Amino acid sequence: MERRVTLDERGRLLIPAEIRRKLPSNILILRWLGDRLELIPLEDPRKLVGRYPLKGGLEEIEERQRW
Repeated sequence: MERRVTLDERGRLLIPAEIRRKLPSNILILRWLGDRLELIPLEDPRKLVGRYPLKGGLEEIEERQRW
């Protein structure tokens, strides 16, 4: 799918609703690739809860975060 879009007066890009509805979340990665932009949708982080078990106890995790 390809659409022509414009930036508003504040430099914001409007993503058409038909495309937005297909995105898994409202979080996107924006990449500058020399002569073009690339938007990469990310999965909604709330859907990741419980998918990846944590190794170690809470104290160990908190210790790692202090580093």
